[in-house]
Amino acid sequence: MAERADFTDHVDSALTWYLWQESVTFALEALPTRASFAPVIWELARREIESNQAAGIASSYLLDNVETIENALGVATFEQAITNVWSREDFWPALEAIPLGRSFDHVVKVLGGLDGVDKIQLVELVRKRLESISPEGWRNAILEGVTPIGLAEIYRSELGETKSLGEELRSALADQASAMLTVTSPIRQRWFTV
Repeated sequence: MAERADFTDHVDSALTWYLWQESVTFALEALPTRASFAPVIWELARREIESNQAAGIASSYLLDNVETIENALGVATFEQAITNVWSREDFWPALEAIPLGRSFDHVVKVLGGLDGVDKIQLVELVRKRLESISPEGWRNAILEGVTPIGLAEIYRSELGETKSLGEELRSALADQASAMLTVTSPIRQRWFTV
């Protein structure tokens, strides 16, 4: 069905006629109960991102479903969607609402590479998130390479920030300083990264 452009066009026209705004979000949200329509719905989403600047897809849907969209449409198409929607009024509140982890990290990395993005706002958001991590959370991150290490690396390398990330991190680093001589190289590298 999705291979037939006229069928996809008809579905798109019908959704636009009945819903007017964020019609593709409506279709995407129906995916769990309409799996047989997945090829058509994903084609609608691809067209919306590539041809219509993702106007019919809510920012919150894009940010809440990073991995699903990347798996269905590819990383490049997802990144194009973020490029299209970052300047929307609802984008930054939606970004603040998503939890720390791979999806948040990926969106921050994409935003860090875009021209025109308010880098001060982006850095403040990332700092706020990183400063909210407990000393125990930092210890686990350093020892095991889990969240928020990826975001800390993006903060340092992609965003070019050198400012300290607060007392919680300082405490975690101090607790592990004496062990740095005996730990494996990846742990030592993470310790110095943050």
